[in-house]
Amino acid sequence: MSWKDHAGFSSTELAQQYYENERQVIKTGESVLDKEEMVIHHDTGKCHWHLTSKVPLKDSQGQVTSIISISTDITDRKHSEEALQNERNLLRTVIDNLPDMIFFKDTEGRYFWTIFRTCVRLVQRVRESYNRENHI
Repeated sequence: MSWKDHAGFSSTELAQQYYENERQVIKTGESVLDKEEMVIHHDTGKCHWHLTSKVPLKDSQGQVTSIISISTDITDRKHSEEALQNERNLLRTVIDNLPDMIFFKDTEGRYFWTIFRTCVRLVQRVRESYNRENHI
């Protein structure tokens, strides 16, 4: 097997990387489990993500004779994770720029999250008001 065997479904650079990963499994005899890998189809140029595990098969003397490689397409999951992160970033931006104080409590009434910038602005306003009232 050579890196060119991978070239049918990936770019040359990625195909060489996959081949080197397999050579490492053969050399060390150690498994690689649940590694996220990007796959770019050389015909379409479309990017996919795979969750890959590679396990060496050994003979009776413990020598690696081949490997088993299993890949699961996780492209939809990766897109969902990216969309979720984008939504979190948008929400954080909105919350950070609201003029109101926002806080969250757990079911027992304990505060577990407050908007720090809002708290800082509140403290600044209190100080400014105090300074005005006390002519400082």
